Parts: sequence; structure tokens; C-alpha cells
Amino acid sequence: MKKVILIITGSIAAPKALELYNLLKQSYEVTVLVTPSAKKFVRFPENIKVHDDFLDQEFYQREDKINHIEFAYSHDLIVVYPATMTFISKAALAICDNLPLATFFASKANKIIFPAMNHNMYHNQAMQRNLALLAQDASVSVTQPDYGLLATRISGDGRLKEPDVAFKMIQEFIKESTELTNKTVLINYGATRSYLDDMRYLTNNSSGKMGQALAQAFLAKNAKVIAVVGDVSIPLIKDPNLTIIRANTNQTVFAGMNKYFAQADIVVCVAALNDYQIAEQWKGKISKSQNETLKLNLIANLDVLASLGAQKTKQLLIGFSAQDSQDAIIAKEKMIKKNCDGIVMNNISVMNQEQTEVEFYFKNNSYQFKGSKIEVAKEIVQILSKNLVK
Repeated sequence: MKKVILIITGSIAAPKALELYNLLKQSYEVTVLVTPSAKKFVRFPENIKVHDDFLDQEFYQREDKINHIEFAYSHDLIVVYPATMTFISKAALAICDNLPLATFFASKANKIIFPAMNHNMYHNQAMQRNLALLAQDASVSVTQPDYGLLATRISGDGRLKEPDVAFKMIQEFIKESTELTNKTVLINYGATRSYLDDMRYLTNNSSGKMGQALAQAFLAKNAKVIAVVGDVSIPLIKDPNLTIIRANTNQTVFAGMNKYFAQADIVVCVAALNDYQIAEQWKGKISKSQNETLKLNLIANLDVLASLGAQKTKQLLIGFSAQDSQDAIIAKEKMIKKNCDGIVMNNISVMNQEQTEVEFYFKNNSYQFKGSKIEVAKEIVQILSKNLVK
């Protein structure tokens, strides 16, 4: 049985959480955590054990204290219902001053958030910025509140989703978050090098952000992820289900991919590989005083995606293609030539940026996605996981 943490915050809509609790209890083991203000709005029946300890000195001196780490490590999902502006803002800004927030931060479990607040508060720029910050975590799903009658007796966005609707969303979220259980994803990202001499090389300004966002989105669906990573400008994530292999040339990237290709269910080639390599690498370091000018002879480099496509059997194989314009004809030609199931085309202008815009050509369909790289990654992974489990 799945274990769910239900976090209830101090909102006039908080009493609805009791109905959601009763629905969840029918299918899951539920632990209730409440913020200090939640008890001002909800009278909890005796059969519901509520945890609300402050993380202060008095808390640590108590013998019956509950460790937030125990909660964080022993549950499969965290539900925040309702999620107030205060809770969302603290969660986005890493302010940890109560047990629910401490558990929220300590847990690697997937999280689903149900906002509830006044229309103007919901649409406040600071609120939208904080919601966007939370959405940057691949394990967090922020739902849209309903439009309807609010506590102020006016209608607008910000009404908490009804318990039965939230329950169905939670059920679907749990199902989706385990779609890739026992599946292996092989992915590459980052830039590669083509050496001129033992010190200098040709490369590009790929940051690795899109590839790592995809890796996080796959991990959020409980996949085992093997990442072959080139040069990146971002800190690499760590996860028990993630194996990282470092490689910095097309040849070493292919070697890493080829080693695990047969066992992979999904293969995604995001790395910005060098299309060309220097025909002959100098030994040592080229002397500037002895070479006022240099003429470089560039030859075609190893095509990793095509090489993997040539041996593809059961795998879903997806490639990325950075272009200065997005062209469906080019994408479809690549899919045929390289024997892959899909091509994601992005513009070279988004390299090393936080936002992106892509055209995803997958089998006989095409999709357009625009937003942060983690948001776009979630959309791509959702399509691939749905296709794989059919």
C-alpha cells in the first residue's frame, strides 16, 4: 500500500481536507501533517492523528518528538491540500520553520500541490513567480485552482479543488509517477570536444540544462537513468536511481551509450556533439611563435545518434537537433536517415538559457512546447512514457 503524507495548511478551505483524508484512507496509508495555523480552521476528530510540532528548541527536548526525516524517507507521495500563499512562498524560497515544511524539503518523494487563495493573491506576480520556482522541481506538480465563488463572496481563480476531484488527480498522479518503474532510460547531454592539440579543442556552449531536466523528469517517474555526460556548466544532480558516466568526445560518448544500449527501453540523445573533428591532432602544445597562422582540416565526426539507430531493436530512440530555424522536413529526414522514433528540434538561441521552445516530431505526430526546460522536459517524458506503457 502506498504511503501518503497529507499536509494541511491554514486556509478557510482547510476543512475540505477532512473529506480528502477519508477518500485517501480507502486506498492509501495516510499521515497528516498540519501547519501551526491549520488548527485554527479545522477541528480534527480523535481518530485522525495529527502531527504539528514546531522545529524549535522545545521540540527537540521532547521525548515524543517525531523526526521529519523519518516522514520524508518513509512515504511515497506528499499532498499539500490546501496550499496557501504562505506555504507556497516558504516552499519556493526554502524557508523551513515547521514540521510540514521540513518534511517537504527533506523528502525526495513526488509532491502535488493544490493552491487555495484569493483571486488577486493567486495572480500576484510574486505568487506566480513562486509557483514557477516550485515547478522547476521535476518531482513537484502544481495544479491550477478552480474558478468559482471565493471566501470574499466574489468569483475568481483561487478556489480549492473539491476533494473528490483532487482525489482522482492524486490517483492519476501516483499512477503516472510509477509508469517507468523497472524501465531503463539511457541519455546523453552536455558538450563534446574535438582536440586541436593536447591543450586546445573545439567545442560549443551547451550547458547540459535540457538533458539534466529530462533526466530529472525520468527519475520522477521512477525510471532507472544512465546518463553519459559531457562538459556542462551546471552542478550534476545525485539520485539513487541515477548513474553518471563522464565522457568528453563523440567517441567516448558513443562508447558509454553503446555499453548500456541493449538494456535500455528509452534512449535520448541530447548532447551537443561536434559534427566535425580535426583531421590530425598535434602532439603537445602548438607553439604560437613557430606558427603565425594555422589551417585546420576538419572531417566528419562520429554520428552517435545514427550509430545507435543502426543497432536499434526495442528501444524508443529520440534525438535532439539544434538549428537556427525549425523545419519539419529536416526533422523527418533525420528520423528516417538515423532510424530514430523522434526528433526534438530547438533553436540554437536557447543554448545555455533557462527557457526553451521546441518542436517534437514523434512517429507520426508533432508537438510544440514552450516554457522552462524542466516544464518542457516533463511534457516530452510524459509522451514517451505513455507510448512505452501501451
